[in-house]
Amino acid sequence: MILPARMEAVLRTAAAAALAVLLVVATPGSAGAASTITRGDLTGTSFVNPCTAEVITITGGSSQLIASVTSDAAGGLHLDIRGSAQGVEALGATSGDMYRLSGDFWSEQSIRDASYPLTVQLVEVHNAISAGSTSNFSVHVVRHLTVTAQGDATATVDAVRAECRS
Repeated sequence: MILPARMEAVLRTAAAAALAVLLVVATPGSAGAASTITRGDLTGTSFVNPCTAEVITITGGSSQLIASVTSDAAGGLHLDIRGSAQGVEALGATSGDMYRLSGDFWSEQSIRDASYPLTVQLVEVHNAISAGSTSNFSVHVVRHLTVTAQGDATATVDAVRAECRS
């Protein structure tokens, strides 16, 4: 399924935060640093319900990303990225239905003999739960985040799947 451009904005927010963390990981001397928490306001982001084609706009809430990097005795790195929706609520433009959005994204990776490009996979599950009779839905995204030796970062979406739920 091709994701509507408006939903892509929500997913870009998560990828941008994860890319910022990946850039820190790729910086020499960053291993062993404490966890980093990044929050992003999602208010005003709009997307399309794949079940009804109704435009839904987030009225409040944020995404939270917690990332940690640790080094091991062999000189390798362990990267752990966890993210979630925090108090995200949205409103259907036509129906007036309220939604609560929840979701998680995560990545765990051990990196030995780090070389460039440095790439990690990020798995995301986004759920929209209707307060009314409108169908709930989930969006599943798999993407790769890459940092080159020059410090350039990119995010590539490998797969997107949306499902309507009762």
